[in-house]
This record gives sequence, C-alpha cells and structure tokens, in this order.
Amino acid sequence: MEAARLNEADLRMEMEQMKLAGYAADSVKLALQKQRIDSLRMVTPGIPVVVEKDTLFYLYAKRGGHTPQQRAKDVSNVIEALGTRFNLRPDSVYLESTDIVTDLMYGEKVIISFQKTQTTHSEAEGYQAETDLYSGL
Repeated sequence: MEAARLNEADLRMEMEQMKLAGYAADSVKLALQKQRIDSLRMVTPGIPVVVEKDTLFYLYAKRGGHTPQQRAKDVSNVIEALGTRFNLRPDSVYLESTDIVTDLMYGEKVIISFQKTQTTHSEAEGYQAETDLYSGL
C-alpha cells in the first residue's frame, strides 16, 4: 500500500513538472513572438485608426484582402457612424475573444477583428484602445 502511495505521489510530481515545463515553453514562445513583432514594428509603419482626431490604435497588417489603410478607414467610418446614432447603447460594445481572434463587437456586428499575433505586442495598448473606444462612443 505504501508503495502505491509513493508511486502516485511520484506520478503527480511528474505531472506538475510537465505542466511547469509547458508553461515555461509557452512563456518563452510568447517572449520570442513579442520580440519578433517589436522588430517588425520598428520597420513597418502602423496605420492609425482615428476617430474625431483621436488615435485609438494602429493596424500593421492586411487582412481579408484589405490593406491596413483600407481597414483603418473602414473601422473609423463604422465607429464614427455608431457615435452619431441617437439610439447608441455604449454597453453593447464589447470584446469577444477566442484563442486566435479578438472581435470588437457592437451588438451582433463585428467592428474589427484582431488576430492573436496582432495583439500580443502589448496588453496595455489593447486595454487603452478599448477605453478610448468606449469614451469616443
């Protein structure tokens, strides 16, 4: 019986070590990904999404066949149009996230989608963009 308990304890310890190794690998991968994104952003100019002379966030990559310039203009237009609605409900603006994509939503409408690789640069930038968007609506 004592041998079975020791064996179980050994297995639990081994599982915990594997979990910790996985977490360490994920954090190293994330750090390398952030470093790669930082280096790309040094040479790639971001296109600002501007609403009423206020820059909410920057877009760096094309998506769905649209250039960052087109995407920024489209998103700015959608946000400005929402801001002029008399029946606007600011509490209907929210973020919906999956492992791959984060969507900025108004009701059931997607305003813009961010891929995970676009958002790993800085969590603070994402929160600031969300705050700016809420205050702009």
